[in-house]
Amino acid sequence: MLDYYEISCPEIDWLLKRICSINPNLADPRNPFTCGRISGNGQNRCVYAFVPDENIPEIEKKFKEFERIFSFKAKYYKVESSDGVKIVS
Repeated sequence: MLDYYEISCPEIDWLLKRICSINPNLADPRNPFTCGRISGNGQNRCVYAFVPDENIPEIEKKFKEFERIFSFKAKYYKVESSDGVKIVS
């Protein structure tokens, strides 16, 4: 986050780094298969991520590791795209 937004939070930086490390697109790093961003302001910030279904178990492992390291519980919600939205690969 520091590189892109000139802000930093170790816990959120840790989550984003782990999300982006799952299934990287080595052929084109600017077009990743998984990615995450931060949204919101102050203590109410959240992270949203685009992750293929097959990578969800790996994300869950990272969340457990996050809880062990930082003592915060990471909650997540799986969102399905609506009929008007298509995921292009």
